Amino acid sequence: TATTEIYTEQIVGSVRCVQETGTWVMVDNMKELAVLRNHVPPREAKRTFFDTLLEKMDQQMRFQSPKELKQSLIGLMNNDQLSPFMKQLIQFRTIKLLEAAQYFVVADFEEDHWRHFALNFDVYTHFTSPIRRYPDVLAVSYTHLR
Repeated sequence: TATTEIYTEQIVGSVRCVQETGTWVMVDNMKELAVLRNHVPPREAKRTFFDTLLEKMDQQMRFQSPKELKQSLIGLMNNDQLSPFMKQLIQFRTIKLLEAAQYFVVADFEEDHWRHFALNFDVYTHFTSPIRRYPDVLAVSYTHLR
């Protein structure tokens, strides 16, 4: 329902705000220890390959920002002229298009390296993921020191 979608957007917005604010506090106060996770935009070679695949289907996708990528993908998934197989292929290739995210210590890189393309965050680290414990330990330890 529309109410559920609005409520979900509010929750996601709130979580995003807390995550980014908490991460900036950690970055500003612990550059030598703060661990972020970055995610670069798709590389040119991967975009060219994907563009060629889409051209063969008479389709196109925009990559300039995560928002454009998401909107393009939604448009393709809502295209009734594409078969379910083609839609599944596009989804799979979109995932393959993205680069692997990497962890790094803030002090080792300039700020322009910090961005997480897929999540569209300027700074991002994990606070709650059970499979990513080291950044969790750092973030929680820092909050207890404050």
